[in-house]
Amino acid sequence: MQEIKITTQNLLPSLLEEASRKRIFKKYQTENSKQLFFVNHLSEVATKVELSLEEAQALKKILLDSGETGRDILENFIAQANFPVSILFELYEEKECLTALAHKAGPIDLLLKIARTTEGQEEALLTIGKHYYNSNELSSEEFQAFLEEFGQSEWLLTALVHTVRGNNKKASIFENFVDNSPNNYELKELYEELKMEQELLLTTDKNLLKLKHKSKNPRFLRAIAQNTATPLKVLLSLKKANRVKYAGSIRSYAVETLAKIKAAK
Repeated sequence: MQEIKITTQNLLPSLLEEASRKRIFKKYQTENSKQLFFVNHLSEVATKVELSLEEAQALKKILLDSGETGRDILENFIAQANFPVSILFELYEEKECLTALAHKAGPIDLLLKIARTTEGQEEALLTIGKHYYNSNELSSEEFQAFLEEFGQSEWLLTALVHTVRGNNKKASIFENFVDNSPNNYELKELYEELKMEQELLLTTDKNLLKLKHKSKNPRFLRAIAQNTATPLKVLLSLKKANRVKYAGSIRSYAVETLAKIKAAK
């Protein structure tokens, strides 16, 4: 079979032309259960191909008409490349490639449509939630409304627990929402733990550092090991951390922090 060399210049015409498309599909299918050199290369090239509206429309039609392999290849384009937005909305209306659409960074209007109408696509919710929290263009009231609409998703709340930091108004809204949500005891504990971890990275309060060191909480130990305000005795003990989660990271951070303290003298 003729060697297939995929580039940003030839990928689109190769997929649009029947004979070359069949060769690509055959190569793609034979690699599915092996090391995916060709598949991964094709996906990487797809991220660099900019399509006009007409090209995207033609590609969409041909690949959707080509069965599972065509759909897989189309998902590489829509998930990773700068695919025309109007085609993304068309795919949503046709209920095609929804998982790939849900994993995109936007447009947010599209992700909201997916979140409101499609079960099992919570990746869209995570993207929207982080956007609503981080965007200065969206008000605290809009973030509150988002939580009230979608806050029943444990996956979303858990993701936001790992995202929300600081003392801003949106963080306060999120904290209050978690506090007032039923059956969220473990989530509340995790949120408080992550906030303390962040504090331990930055604090200069040696008493707090020593107190939380005694707790043996792995997240706390990892943070304490990175803080140059941590007492030397504590850092030396963390340098030998063993039989605890993150032990390797804790030891490495303690060694690095001790070196920083020594260099600063």
